[in-house]
Amino acid sequence: MSSVTIENLTKRFGGTVAVNDLSLYIADREFVVMVGPTGAGKTTTLRCVAGLEKPDNGTIRFGDEDMAGVSPAARDVAFVFQNYALYPRKTVFENVAFPLKPRGYTKVEIEVEVTRVTGMLRIDNLLDRLPSQLSGGEQQRVALGRAMVRTPRVFLMDEPLTNLDFQLRAQMRSELKRIQRELNITFFYVTNDQVEALSMGDRIAVLNEGRLQQVGTQDEVYDKPANLFVASFIGSTRMNFFKCAYNADKGTLFSAEDGWSLQATEEMRAGVQASSDPGNLILGIRPEDVQISSQAGDGNLEGQVYVVEPLGDRNIYDVTVGPNLLKIKTPATLVLDPGVQVSIRFDMSRAHLFDGVTEQALT
Repeated sequence: MSSVTIENLTKRFGGTVAVNDLSLYIADREFVVMVGPTGAGKTTTLRCVAGLEKPDNGTIRFGDEDMAGVSPAARDVAFVFQNYALYPRKTVFENVAFPLKPRGYTKVEIEVEVTRVTGMLRIDNLLDRLPSQLSGGEQQRVALGRAMVRTPRVFLMDEPLTNLDFQLRAQMRSELKRIQRELNITFFYVTNDQVEALSMGDRIAVLNEGRLQQVGTQDEVYDKPANLFVASFIGSTRMNFFKCAYNADKGTLFSAEDGWSLQATEEMRAGVQASSDPGNLILGIRPEDVQISSQAGDGNLEGQVYVVEPLGDRNIYDVTVGPNLLKIKTPATLVLDPGVQVSIRFDMSRAHLFDGVTEQALT
């Protein structure tokens, strides 16, 4: 087991900067998930850590050992790929056992290790099958078993759940958390699915266009986003955003164009002092922090129900407020028809304020 230290990592492909001056520390036995959109540089970062790509700048250390010049094989990492890369003509047993043979394990030792790992993954009843005889979830577990069988220093995982259906993905998220706790080993996992990131990682690293945007726990990146990108990317239902300005005399945030005004919190009033332009701000509020009522005058804003998305345990309402479309999350018991006029109230203690120029968080 080992910690991983990435310092000022930069990787270019021709004129494209895939990873830009990235620094990240992953503690020994920690589960860190790097999340970001397609093309953010996640896989390139992972491949640099594995030694499959050579950085243009920066250092990578496992513990106190500098990995510069160390081959991928000598780094002792396990890399689980998105496509599993199983040997089609080898059985499950042979696929899982494959990494042990070059390391001089005896036949008895191989059988012991394969039995241990496949039992942990609950695929010990599939040892004689070929990959073509397995479901997607079973193939994924075989790929994990092949990586786990030799107890590497670091686990590297590149979107390993992407090819699974929704139900299997949810199941395997729990399984991976369980496996990481039982193995007590360092996991570095990359995905473009923020639900995976929020549900699995001890900490989350948010990446965009090769630059690290924020590193923190689930609560920190969700409740205290560092900038507009993190606020918009993290959250299964996107945060709502409104352009606004600050009225210092009244202590309010307002939009002259849309005709609304909201009392700013003390934290917002202090944050405005650090803004580059108090007339160019962005107010953000998550759908669950908005209340909706069919009673006129029962809120800060007025709007009209545009679309209803029933999701079983809850409803998502799209409500027009002037030219803006506001998403509101409500209990399934609240039923409002499209076209109904509604009153809207923001929980301003849960709202976020961003600089409209720098896009950095002010609260």
